[in-house]
Amino acid sequence: MEDLLIKNGFILTQDENRRELRGDLLIRNGEIQEIASCIEADALCIDASGCAVLPGFVDTHRHTWQTALRGMAAGDDLRGYQTKIQGRFGARFTPEDVYAGNLLGAYSAGQSGITTLCDESHVQNSPAHTDAAVQALFDSRIRAVFDYGWPSVDAEKWLRNSTLEHPRYIEELQKSRIWKEGQLLSLQMMLRGPKMTSIEMTAKDIAYARSLGLRSVMHVSGGSVAALYSAGLLDADITLVHCCSCSNEELAMIKASGAAISSSPNLELNMAGLGAPPIRRFLSAGIKPSLSIDVETSVSGDMFTTMRAALLSQTAEELYRPGELNLPKFSPRDVLQFATIEGARACGLGHLVGSLEVGKRADLILIDMENCNLAPVDDEFVPDVVVASAHPGNVKQVIIDGKIVRSEGRAFDKDLESRAVNLARESRKRLRDSLLEQI
Repeated sequence: MEDLLIKNGFILTQDENRRELRGDLLIRNGEIQEIASCIEADALCIDASGCAVLPGFVDTHRHTWQTALRGMAAGDDLRGYQTKIQGRFGARFTPEDVYAGNLLGAYSAGQSGITTLCDESHVQNSPAHTDAAVQALFDSRIRAVFDYGWPSVDAEKWLRNSTLEHPRYIEELQKSRIWKEGQLLSLQMMLRGPKMTSIEMTAKDIAYARSLGLRSVMHVSGGSVAALYSAGLLDADITLVHCCSCSNEELAMIKASGAAISSSPNLELNMAGLGAPPIRRFLSAGIKPSLSIDVETSVSGDMFTTMRAALLSQTAEELYRPGELNLPKFSPRDVLQFATIEGARACGLGHLVGSLEVGKRADLILIDMENCNLAPVDDEFVPDVVVASAHPGNVKQVIIDGKIVRSEGRAFDKDLESRAVNLARESRKRLRDSLLEQI
């Protein structure tokens, strides 16, 4: 692996001290070797003049398999999305459809500056569907956490008052060599939780995940957290998604347990039925959330839009809870933390990525601050402009595990990009045609 030397950038480390400096960063064997004002080394030099250098974003919750159906549920409420996407299409997905969705979703996420993706996969219709999802993540060359869920066949039986046993193919999946090849992939479990099943079944599911040594992720709403806490199930190895309608008492339970939160503010503000993202209440409880996209069937798949939605949620929260105007506010710098290091921690990778520190893996992006939609900007306002104004087109360079995957604002592997788009196009057409055939 070629050593890389990034020169003359404005580095936003996102470390514990939120250190920001103009300088250089040396990558050796995929690891951050040195960060300093000036570094001289025999390495491939990347000129970062005029660029912000920051950790790649971490998306902690995305149903990537649905990517080929982009936009089909835009404007729908939660029930409408579930009926249309999982109800109508879920059982029609072949392993090839899952592969196409995961490949394009993960690849395009990487090109937009998301270097780590948690793939919440509830399309375990067969072992072949699962294998296809994992293989696509591997082929996309992104750092990914595969969250093994349940089938989208007979979706209603899994989504509401489910009494079905969680699929067990994960035990075979754990034996695959793919987890060691390149070491960009890791494994978690996506569980239904007390929102979708009984607390007894939830306890059984969590115990199963822990017996396999895996973290768990689950959707929750008001009452779910209290049920988990009362049953002694909440712990630091669980990430809770949305939490929009959780009470302040439940947020205190999450804080006490050490569990993480994944907030999807763009989706939550757009999809009726979830509730306004309560990020200020999270902070009031002492919790820093991570950020996520959720579904590209409804919203944009980039982190820039999601970060702006997080900022917007401050006002939405005041409207939603007018009696709690004394809640703490947060800044664009805080939002960058949510999108990077807090995301890494929420998926169990905080020791590897999420901040630019010596010894961590080199997952980072360069944003061209001289683009006409961002310039001019002073150093002290770089984080503000990145969060308020940047978009995927401003991402000049993407490096994952020390390897360049985007350079000078263009895909490093155009063949992979073309393949991903073409497979997704074919999948979308086949899936739509399958509905017409039924009629």
